[in-house]
Amino acid sequence: MSELYLRAFSATGEVRLRLEHDGAPAATLITDLPRLHFLTAVGALPNTSISVIGIRVQDPLLCVLEKRTPTPMSSDRSLDRKGYTTVSNNQITIRIDTTGSELLVGWFEEP
Repeated sequence: MSELYLRAFSATGEVRLRLEHDGAPAATLITDLPRLHFLTAVGALPNTSISVIGIRVQDPLLCVLEKRTPTPMSSDRSLDRKGYTTVSNNQITIRIDTTGSELLVGWFEEP
């Protein structure tokens, strides 16, 4: 397994990203980095198509994070909605309500 650690400092603090790839040398992991994509999108009603330009049905979905305002019942600021998400070409569909929320969608582009 190859691992790559990326680290940067921003105005809001330190950002760390750890990437792992089973069965590939580190050089392959570095070469594949341009195939890693993240986009923001606006949430929608359940089972509504959400535009995510560039994603394809064969691309592995890494995350669908819903940015939320913490409440007394849930202190999480982001919720992973990947398990509720279906991918098609240039769009995703989430089976639960994400109306009014900001989404961060991450995927790895298959060649």
